[in-house]
Amino acid sequence: MAAVQNLPAQIRALAGKPLSDMAKLLKNSETALLHAASAPNGTATLLSLAASLEISAHTLGIVSMLNAAAAKSDAGLDMATAISAVLQLGDSEQLQFAPAQTATLAGHLRDIMVELQQPRLAIAPLQAAVCKVAGARPLITPMHAMLFQCCLLANNPAAAVPVLERDAHDVDPALTGMTIRDFLLWRYYGGLINIARKRYAEAAEMLLAALTAPSMVTNAIVVAAWKKWALLGLLREGAVPQLPKWTSPAVSRTAKQEGGAYQDLATAYAGKSATVMSETVAKHRAVFAEDENLGLVKLVVEAQTKRNVLRLTQTYITLSLADIASNVGLPTAEAAELAILRMVDAGEVFAEMDGSKGMVRFLEDPQQFRSAATVARLDAHIAAATALGERVAATCAEVSKSKKYLGRLYHRTDLQRYGGGGVPGEEDDEIGPLMPPEPSPPGFMLYQA
Repeated sequence: MAAVQNLPAQIRALAGKPLSDMAKLLKNSETALLHAASAPNGTATLLSLAASLEISAHTLGIVSMLNAAAAKSDAGLDMATAISAVLQLGDSEQLQFAPAQTATLAGHLRDIMVELQQPRLAIAPLQAAVCKVAGARPLITPMHAMLFQCCLLANNPAAAVPVLERDAHDVDPALTGMTIRDFLLWRYYGGLINIARKRYAEAAEMLLAALTAPSMVTNAIVVAAWKKWALLGLLREGAVPQLPKWTSPAVSRTAKQEGGAYQDLATAYAGKSATVMSETVAKHRAVFAEDENLGLVKLVVEAQTKRNVLRLTQTYITLSLADIASNVGLPTAEAAELAILRMVDAGEVFAEMDGSKGMVRFLEDPQQFRSAATVARLDAHIAAATALGERVAATCAEVSKSKKYLGRLYHRTDLQRYGGGGVPGEEDDEIGPLMPPEPSPPGFMLYQA
């Protein structure tokens, strides 16, 4: 304990010197800090020692002390307050110097607040942590997923939007402490945020990135992502899309094994019968509820009705409300009228309605796409596509120079040439599985879509 008591003075003495000296001191003090944390009143002692330091000047030292103290199960609101302060007021350079330790500390804050059922209190500190670690660089950090998760649990997805819409694409473990689990959770929770915002195309894109991440095995995150991605496909396109050819076979197999209820739903959707659709939902309601996908399933049922109405516009110019109700499976003409009014209000169909005669006349889309706004939008998409192409080219050039990548590539070529099959597995300990199974994170799948 004496060594730990002297640690604040040693940290102060190293202030202003190279951060590598501070990191060496803290590395040598890890065992002593863990022993101190496990002693009676150890958490309170470490909190007191951390409080004696200046946050902006001694950020790195405080992070190490709080990580040791927070590892104990009795960490509570006092610990969360101390962590929040260092994430919001700490020195950016020092937090960037130790990204893995910063991510660990942010994870402790997330866990404490989820356990206390106060995830909203973690939002501001996690926002600050993302900004401080990423800085002006387009980096993805482990705190991205933590922030998105807390925003969902706090029913405040809007708080995640500034971080979600920021141009961030670089996943560099050396700069951020990212793991494959962090990447999957970033994509999964980002997808849920976009679902909550009704940005279904962006949500599907986020979830697909999780599904197509390189892997040899699958896990709960990928399974949950596939189920929501399949429902988004039904909602947007009327069918479950095919996974891209570069998707891991393990993910494709798991989708077939775990997605029986969702495949039945897709079959019912394709059948165009509202009655069959309702029966399928009732049959698998327990599965959808367990997966917390009932909200999306209800939207899919509504989407089938809308798609059936749109099919009528391709065949008829004028049709009675009673005939529309009969064709799309709605119970009454009044229900058909309400459905069409909602679609007209949303810009999904163009029609004129004669309420006295109960007739609907379908119209052509008045938008001619000749406005300046349309041209500006097209230019923006072209610029984004050009920037993406340049980014991909730069990434390919960087990867082609990687000794680690080239070593693995040549190793795979040798295996194929001499009969090894070229598939990394148990015989190839150096490469190993790219995505080991992971347990579900705290608060995982608690958000009702």
